[in-house]
Amino acid sequence: MHGMADVIFEDYTIQVQNAIDDKINATLEECAGELESQAKRNSRVDTGKTKSSFQHKVVDSEPAAYIGSNVEY
Repeated sequence: MHGMADVIFEDYTIQVQNAIDDKINATLEECAGELESQAKRNSRVDTGKTKSSFQHKVVDSEPAAYIGSNVEY
């Protein structure tokens, strides 16, 4: 019979958390890109300036994604 000394515990917490974070950020990037495209498609076009100004950014540390324009509409 084996005792507890023969059991080896390996902690993969960091690797699992990193894999989860990577998937979250990839999903946010995909969703934000799609929302940016929709915003561009749905924006009113006079000069096209607003339409082309929409951008997205994924912030890994939050995690969050922002979609917007720096042009006053």
